[in-house]
Amino acid sequence: MPVVPPELCDYVIDYLHNDRKSLTACSLTCREWVPTSRHHLYCEVLLHKPQLFIAFKRLLQAHPVLGCYVRVLKISRLEKASSADLAQIEEVLPILLRYLPNLGSLGGSLLSTSASILRSVPEETPVTELFLQYCDFPALEDFARLFYSCPRLRSLALCGVSWASTTCDVLPRALDAPGLRRLVLGRDVDYASVIGLLLRGGHHRSIHSLSVTLTSEADAYALSVLLENIGESLTELDIEWHPMRPGSNVVFLPSSLRIPSTVTVERLTIRSAISHAYSTPWVTSLLSAVDPARLRTFALEIRLLGELDALDWKTIESILVPEQFRSLREVAVKVNIWSGVHMDQLSVRNLIRHYLPRLHSKGMLRFAS
Repeated sequence: MPVVPPELCDYVIDYLHNDRKSLTACSLTCREWVPTSRHHLYCEVLLHKPQLFIAFKRLLQAHPVLGCYVRVLKISRLEKASSADLAQIEEVLPILLRYLPNLGSLGGSLLSTSASILRSVPEETPVTELFLQYCDFPALEDFARLFYSCPRLRSLALCGVSWASTTCDVLPRALDAPGLRRLVLGRDVDYASVIGLLLRGGHHRSIHSLSVTLTSEADAYALSVLLENIGESLTELDIEWHPMRPGSNVVFLPSSLRIPSTVTVERLTIRSAISHAYSTPWVTSLLSAVDPARLRTFALEIRLLGELDALDWKTIESILVPEQFRSLREVAVKVNIWSGVHMDQLSVRNLIRHYLPRLHSKGMLRFAS
């Protein structure tokens, strides 16, 4: 029987990355297939029940080598756990993390008040990416302790993260301060507290990618402060302005948002909803405020809830076509069509080509699916 080269076996097993049953069978087939099978079986671990923490700890204690395969750890849905369960998890979590030397991504979601368990993450955790969704910490200080326990952190994403108290006296040792490269701030986040923490610790100086969803003037002001301090390191800026209390029928750019002249990004992404009820002049206002010196890509992401005419396409083209945008190479448009809109992607794209004729004729207009 001919021998199949091991690299081809690995290639075939890679195709099974989402099929845990087949991967388990592969891991039991022969010794040579074990590493690749385990790579997919243990690459991402989700712990969403108190008893899973105990079971995973026992597995790692019996087979420590398995911990080397874990790259992503997600902790989720513990809002119904009892106080005794949470206390046990807070005791077990540091033990688990010590068995995961190659852990790159740590996430918490739908933890509610159980987010306090994340305070027990030990110092010097090798995580480079931290993402939290709908987690409620007792205090900003608890979030800060988690943040500073990951000195290699390069990417931070927060959405629906809150704390009852904004008190925070925690500061890291100078050599342990995370130097962020990517920051994502979604809805329901205390922008002022997070940005204040980042500025106070100097974690903003290397940020090159920034994505924000603004819902209030206070959010916009905090973003302006951050942009003033980031300066030239920023190359990608992604902004959505979705006010909680918009005007009667127009969504203007928040008056507290300022794009300083030191911010000259290479890629600008604007995300906006288009509905029957509102026109959106804030999009063109923001585009006009950005320095065009280095801009190579302008991306527009639309949630289409009404008519495309609510966006001023003529002004968008008049801004982008002149000579000062000579570095611009691509205008990428992505449209997510609401089910109540009686248009398909083809008709929407044809209409946008009609609205942006000069950009289309230059071959700059692209559509993303």
